[in-house]
Amino acid sequence: MRKQTMIAAAVVAAAMAGPAIAQGGQAYQSAEHKFSLTMPEGWTAQPLTDPSGPQVQFNAPSGNSNCNVFKVPYQPWAAYSQTQINNEIANNIFKGEIETEMNQAGQNGRVSVNAPRSLGSVNIQYAEYEFDFTGDNGQPVRVYIQKLMSAVPGMVYNVNCAALSSDAAAIKPSFNLLMSTFTMAP
Repeated sequence: MRKQTMIAAAVVAAAMAGPAIAQGGQAYQSAEHKFSLTMPEGWTAQPLTDPSGPQVQFNAPSGNSNCNVFKVPYQPWAAYSQTQINNEIANNIFKGEIETEMNQAGQNGRVSVNAPRSLGSVNIQYAEYEFDFTGDNGQPVRVYIQKLMSAVPGMVYNVNCAALSSDAAAIKPSFNLLMSTFTMAP
């Protein structure tokens, strides 16, 4: 009986521990783009210069997975309070993006939208999902995505991490580390 109680306690403790997060890593800070995060061990950061694309791409050692950070000026929110911005993202922008992507994925998609986490007065929205899309060779490819969105007056941040679904279990702790440590600098 005591052994069963210990096993049950271990299962409850594991469930309460939250998502697996990769250990170690290296701090990355972009003074230019005003964000910081922790890169998983062995990952590399590649600053990018295409104004229509992400500002920084973080690449897994395998080369099969990456995370992109987008910082997009958004003047309509420049005069908004942080509360108004948090509400716009949660109720319209983030929800709309996820719904659009899942509609494109069709019936084979799965989405999980987590409760926002707070960074001071700023809410950070987070979701993970997977779906099939047609690859360059015309064949369906199942992908696993983690997405984060947040904003401050005049600026929206998106972090998108992608991997093949077959790699999801192995890469998820690294994605979780990037997502859980992302912060916007003033």
